[in-house]
Amino acid sequence: EVERNRINISLRTRGKYDIGKIASALPGGGGHFAAAGATLFMPYEEAKKLFLDTVQKIYPELGKP
Repeated sequence: EVERNRINISLRTRGKYDIGKIASALPGGGGHFAAAGATLFMPYEEAKKLFLDTVQKIYPELGKP
C-alpha cells in the first residue's frame, strides 16, 4: 500500500504463466509475459481478494489460495 487505498502490484516470472494476462485483467494493469503490474485504488483487503480471484479465473489449474 503506497498510500491509503492505493495498492501497487508488481509481478515477475521466469515460469510458464503469462502474468501480463493477470495484470491486464486488473484495473490500471498491464505488461508483458514475464513482467507486469497494476495500480489498484481500493482498500488492501479488497485489492488482495480481487487479485487472487483474478489469478484463479485466468489460471484455475493453480488451485485456490
